Amino acid sequence: MDKKLFNSLTIIEQVNYFNEKLKEGFNISEICSDINISYNTIRHRFSKNFYTYNKLNNRYECIEK
Repeated sequence: MDKKLFNSLTIIEQVNYFNEKLKEGFNISEICSDINISYNTIRHRFSKNFYTYNKLNNRYECIEK
């Protein structure tokens, strides 16, 4: 997936994409590199929308305010 297509997805679709790739065995750095987007951008975008990375479950999860 390229950056333009990834950015056109909704935030839920972006999180689902990351979670699917994480389930396939990729790490966050590899996914970001594949999309050509920085980890800081992903971290900021996801946290702004109340998603955080859960190391124990190896996935992004929605957190409540």
